[in-house]
Amino acid sequence: MRPLAPRIALLAVSCLWIPASCFAWSHDEHSAIADRAMTLLQQQNSPAVTAIAQILPAGATLASIAPCADDIRHPPKGAGATTTCGGLTLAWNSASEPWHFIDEPVSENPASASDMQKYCAGGNCIIGAFHNQLQILTGKAPGDKATALMFVVHLVGDAHQPLHCATQLVLDSSGNPQPDPKRPGKMLSDGGGNAKAVSIPGTTPKYPLEMHSLWDQDMQAADVPGIDLSGASWQSLDPGTTPDAVVAQAAFESFGIARTVIYPNYTDSNAANNPDAMPLASDGVTRIVTPKYQSDMRGLAELRLQLAAVRLAAILDNALAGAPQTGSAPAQSLGSGKGAAVRTPW
Repeated sequence: MRPLAPRIALLAVSCLWIPASCFAWSHDEHSAIADRAMTLLQQQNSPAVTAIAQILPAGATLASIAPCADDIRHPPKGAGATTTCGGLTLAWNSASEPWHFIDEPVSENPASASDMQKYCAGGNCIIGAFHNQLQILTGKAPGDKATALMFVVHLVGDAHQPLHCATQLVLDSSGNPQPDPKRPGKMLSDGGGNAKAVSIPGTTPKYPLEMHSLWDQDMQAADVPGIDLSGASWQSLDPGTTPDAVVAQAAFESFGIARTVIYPNYTDSNAANNPDAMPLASDGVTRIVTPKYQSDMRGLAELRLQLAAVRLAAILDNALAGAPQTGSAPAQSLGSGKGAAVRTPW
């Protein structure tokens, strides 16, 4: 393996944590990340392209398998042992539920990615799951490589969704966290924004819209296909940084965005001084998604999607290409979707 660069009122307690709705990015966003990553690998003539083709069965692609980790989390009643998704035959895996998150409370302020490890007990979080699946993918641990590839692709995307790396604890009248009756040993929380209702004027979503699903769907009331991630370009990688460090850094960045941007905009009472603040609807519970919020936050969400694509390509190139490259591609910029450009922070 080559070294790699790097609702503010809460719903009823019984609804505060809803695993089935906690999907990081929607189907199309996950597929768009994977599709762009594969394009970048192909443009670089990376040996990882051949390795991926050898791992996946005929008819399966990186983009087709990208959403599948969500599809296997909650088997319906009467389901058999396996299901099919994206060209793969996969075992139902309800134990993988916590692999998609790291529940750092936004009341905290970690100084670095390593400070988030205390919320990953036993590796049972997005960072630990990524490590374990990468070990399988690279042959360092036993397991099915196609399934591992599916998880690696999906989890890299998840780590870039801010509300999968942060949560807000529910406090009692004395300001103390409350234990979660459904999750022994855990504190009651808003489930990464799943308990915060929002609405977009003029839309009628098929399902209730929450802050979490709003971000999953790129600030839209429903999943919209055709996301353009062409601004994501191959970039040179800093030597000595591991894939694990890249994913941990992505989760740390996501937490910071949730803590300093997403949650403050939802709860900010000083809307006159914050153009992105979300005003309360007439019900006194739901927050309104303004056009300004949609525009500004879409730019941020699409930047995270582009970063995910760039990093996924780099990770797969590192893990599957084998021999070291004789050189590195020149550093390039990554468009944020609003005409700006930034250097990928490995």
